[in-house]
Amino acid sequence: MRIPIAPEGLPIIKWVWFAWLLSLLTVHTYIIATFTVLIIFVMSFFRDPLRKIERDPNTVYSAADGVITQINDVDIDGKPYSQVVTFLSVFNCHVNRIPLAGKIIQSVHIPGKFLAAMRGDIDKKNERQETDIETAIGLIRVVQITGAIARRICCELTPNQDTTTGERFGLIRFGSRTDVYLPVDKVDLLIKKGDKIKGGLTKIATIKS
Repeated sequence: MRIPIAPEGLPIIKWVWFAWLLSLLTVHTYIIATFTVLIIFVMSFFRDPLRKIERDPNTVYSAADGVITQINDVDIDGKPYSQVVTFLSVFNCHVNRIPLAGKIIQSVHIPGKFLAAMRGDIDKKNERQETDIETAIGLIRVVQITGAIARRICCELTPNQDTTTGERFGLIRFGSRTDVYLPVDKVDLLIKKGDKIKGGLTKIATIKS
């Protein structure tokens, strides 16, 4: 049975555990308490809950836990898309999940800045990982974006890989943003700005018949 901790976080967790053990040697209540809180926070941040549910094949699911902060109309290769922006605080689960089954076309790492994740323009300025997926409704895009605290994007996807809806594919360490781009003419959105969502569980759109 898999321990519900993201493997990407294990190196950090090991170092924090080591620091906590050293803090015990100080026999100083404040120092021990500080490192105890730190290890609880880190363990919580890297939680990786098992989310095995029966998913509707005609539904698009959230790619991340967090809050919908923007829904924008944009173009990708001259076609209209809805950009659904999810802000992840440091208290959210940071595992990212596939919103709709398909085949990976490409997954590209783009260097950039580390501006605050709450800013509206970081999708063009910050370091990010852009993943294109060919699905039953055509191309959709998932973008993992770093923030002021997040400095590491983990993505396990490779070109031509087949994926399933809700499948985990990586995470962003410590406060970030995940954007999902959906073709306007293929879906009806089910969410609005301010909604709290759960990756792989919350339905964000239905596919038009």
